[in-house]
Amino acid sequence: MPLLCRLLSLPRGGDVLELGCGSGNAFAALRRHLEPASLTGVDLDPVVGVVGDVRALPFADASFDLVVDFGTCQQAGPDALREVLRVLRPHGLFVHETRLAQLLAHPRRRSAALQWSAVPELSPRATAGLWSARSAVPRPTVAPAASANLPKRAGAGAARCSGDQPA
Repeated sequence: MPLLCRLLSLPRGGDVLELGCGSGNAFAALRRHLEPASLTGVDLDPVVGVVGDVRALPFADASFDLVVDFGTCQQAGPDALREVLRVLRPHGLFVHETRLAQLLAHPRRRSAALQWSAVPELSPRATAGLWSARSAVPRPTVAPAASANLPKRAGAGAARCSGDQPA
């Protein structure tokens, strides 16, 4: 854990969520190395933490600065990644095992690759061997097109350019 925190430059003092926390084995190391303001775990059947499914996390939008996953999202699919993005604060980090880590940890289990196309807002930040970090980059707000504010004539379906002939 200390090497992971250092290589990925994980922030200290924020609100941290561990996905698939189970019995909370990682809690002590996360507390020691990240000194979080809060540490929350979620699992379908947790010994510690909150009962919940990573595909429908029971937390408000933008609740966490850091989400840590020890392989749960590989099994849960793209809905889990969308939920991670939802609960991350802008510029928050999602730290997850790489595909290689999953293959080494579970050589007989067929693990799916994470489907990053489902969450383009999770931008690659750093990789350290068996771990990777992605940053939640807020989507830019797009101003409505200038033409959307123009008055339309009754019955006119589209704006016309000069030289267009009426139909």
